[in-house]
Amino acid sequence: MHDEAYFELITPLWHLYLAQDEAGIRAAVAAQRHALEVRIEDLAKVPDEALKRADVANAWVQFVLFLAQLLADVGFSDLQDRLMDTTDNPIDRWYDDLAAADRMRAEGAYAASSEKLSVLLDELSNSTGSAVDRLLPMTLGLLGANAFDTNDVARALTLTEQALAASEATGDADGVRTYSENLATIRAAADADDAMSELRRRLARGQVLHDSGRLDEARQLLESVVDGLPAAPCTYHPKAFGLLGMIAYRLGDLDVAESTTRRAIDAGRAVDDQGAVVIYSANLSVIDRARDRE
Repeated sequence: MHDEAYFELITPLWHLYLAQDEAGIRAAVAAQRHALEVRIEDLAKVPDEALKRADVANAWVQFVLFLAQLLADVGFSDLQDRLMDTTDNPIDRWYDDLAAADRMRAEGAYAASSEKLSVLLDELSNSTGSAVDRLLPMTLGLLGANAFDTNDVARALTLTEQALAASEATGDADGVRTYSENLATIRAAADADDAMSELRRRLARGQVLHDSGRLDEARQLLESVVDGLPAAPCTYHPKAFGLLGMIAYRLGDLDVAESTTRRAIDAGRAVDDQGAVVIYSANLSVIDRARDRE
């Protein structure tokens, strides 16, 4: 367990490592050898905080590998042996998980594939770096493909739109082309469902009204959209509640902003839309800060 005592032990060594003070860290490891030996399982696991950023996680892995070598130099090779096959490199693991999910999809195991992709999306949504920029569109795109192949057209549309936006944000021309083509297919299927097509059209209109500053009109439209949502959660629930929450926030109605944004987060969880959960959780933090200023 990464408790306070562990971080009190490891933090000075981390600082020496970052300072590239090899003589200092060698002396410190030799002096702390026995304390380090009993924390082998802790050392073999990347701390949760480090996993939030891929670059920090990779640096931490290299740091622990260096510690393992220093401990081996003073006669303790257990950590090095422990790490040999199980080093928790998150980027390698992410690519392995994506490949595994793609194989499951090829075998028709869509539920298992989407479950693995949802876990991966949650990790990527809390990390940054070039690897995340590459992996995020692919993860969203595969989730969208799984949804489309299991006849959840609305969810496929949302996820593929997110994949396209992520590709555009990083200048990934291949991704933009692929997800644009996928979207054309999915939108054709979505338009065949008159009810969902009308809901999507009204949400798009609400977004335009919001973006153009016509907030009272946007609120009236979104309130009617929310009132008419299907009882069972679908892909459009998070968007409808989230947009209404942001409109209410901009109008200064923090009570409605908070309640509807919480409903957007709950709806995102209900339909397993991790992107929505992340976005509307961030919006809720903005609303909470506005409350604190009142």
